[in-house]
Amino acid sequence: GVEPSIESYSNLLQVWSNSTRHYEDAAERAESVFRREVIDLYKKELQKTAHHNEHPSYRPSSSKQRHHRHPAIRKDYGQQPQQVEDITICINIVLKTWANQATHFHMVKKDSEKSHKAVGRAMRLLYDFLQDDTKDDGDDDRGINLIGVKPTDGTFRALLHAISGSSIPRKYDRARIILDLMKRYGMEPSQQDLKVVERLSSKTRFRQTKR
Repeated sequence: GVEPSIESYSNLLQVWSNSTRHYEDAAERAESVFRREVIDLYKKELQKTAHHNEHPSYRPSSSKQRHHRHPAIRKDYGQQPQQVEDITICINIVLKTWANQATHFHMVKKDSEKSHKAVGRAMRLLYDFLQDDTKDDGDDDRGINLIGVKPTDGTFRALLHAISGSSIPRKYDRARIILDLMKRYGMEPSQQDLKVVERLSSKTRFRQTKR
């Protein structure tokens, strides 16, 4: 049979991301698939690539043969190995799924506790991701073991979405932290990102004037 690819898993994860209105455990399932299946497949594909690159007959393929999937988000990933692009796309989709879940619990279900937890899970996944990016091979086993995979604009944008759409307190302060992280990784927030944070700031000032 045909073996699954990281691309096929990204399509599955996207289905879960679009299903948070119908399944309260959509984000939980998406992250479970990511941690249980996608990470292992990513490591296996990297090993195959390393072995293939060492073969005398290896010739690098043209970059034009890549960047044919997910056209709306591929532009964020630059010239990276295909497996790295694909695994980063998967991470971003799972983060967006938690963001969608947080918003649904807050706006539709009016369940603050579940909304808080969804944001917490998104933050935990981001933390695990960034832990991997800052550790060396000799460090203790932490995070999700994706050394060398870098966050993109979409990584942090998913967290801004999670924060702004949830019921957690101190939204503005938390959103500022995400913007600072973006800048630390050499990214400039878009005008839309800044508008989200400014809107949260305005709401914070409004609540303070009512006290």
